Amino acid sequence: MVEISELSVNWHVVEPVRFWTTAILYGLIIRIIMSALQAVKSAHEEDGQLWTFCRFWWYGFRGYHPRVDIHKTQGSEIKKLKNSSNYWFTFVLGLFELSSYSVCIAIKAWPAIGAWFTLKTLSQWDIWKDDRAIFNLFLIGNILVFSVSYFVLVRFISL
Repeated sequence: MVEISELSVNWHVVEPVRFWTTAILYGLIIRIIMSALQAVKSAHEEDGQLWTFCRFWWYGFRGYHPRVDIHKTQGSEIKKLKNSSNYWFTFVLGLFELSSYSVCIAIKAWPAIGAWFTLKTLSQWDIWKDDRAIFNLFLIGNILVFSVSYFVLVRFISL
């Protein structure tokens, strides 16, 4: 169990502007990678063409899909398109994770990271029963965020 006293260790961010610039840059790189991986999956499910991949990559990167013509689209397809729009909320959440993971790593509050990962995992459990690729994308995204926090951003945290 993480004690509150562990999280209140005296720490600070060295070069905060550089820290946030680096976090935003790596967050964008992670978003590009994750959009590409999701586009591979979506393009394969549709027709597998390069143009389809580019279209799905753009939809994924910008964070929302175009309006759906309800008269031409089936109910499950509308739900799928609406569920795949994230409106950059995942990017903002990723920035919070990049910054908080780097602090938790620096102060060795590993249980806090584990608790957050567990909460995220439990909230998506039912979806992964139907689509294992979504689970793999979840794992890849978390590995990328944790790796950037561990290997890059933790250097900006001083105890």
